[in-house]
Amino acid sequence: MAETIDISSFADEVQKMLAKYGEDVQRIADEEVVEVSKDAVKKLKKESPKNTGDYSKGWKMKKKEGRLGIETTIYNATHGWLVHLLENGHAKVKGGSVPAQPHVGPVQKWAESELLKRLKEKL
Repeated sequence: MAETIDISSFADEVQKMLAKYGEDVQRIADEEVVEVSKDAVKKLKKESPKNTGDYSKGWKMKKKEGRLGIETTIYNATHGWLVHLLENGHAKVKGGSVPAQPHVGPVQKWAESELLKRLKEKL
């Protein structure tokens, strides 16, 4: 059975309902940001170039409370200096160049579209 409210408190009730909805949306968005970031780290570990394997094992995620909710940063803790060189290619010391091995860009695009897809499903 539906709950009845007095007309004089209608605006207050609507305000409470909207605040609760906003809290629910923020909670769901924060959860999905963290989950997609964890999945992106797994994909980076799997899809990164492997020579010795140390580079691909270095991918980590850091989360912090931001102005608009949870913010995540994905970075390579062991070989951070190498990410740009592998992603974009680089010149060799004795001439020539090493071709690019794009692995961060595709995962970033996947994470962006995956987050939007998950948020549309949940909300």
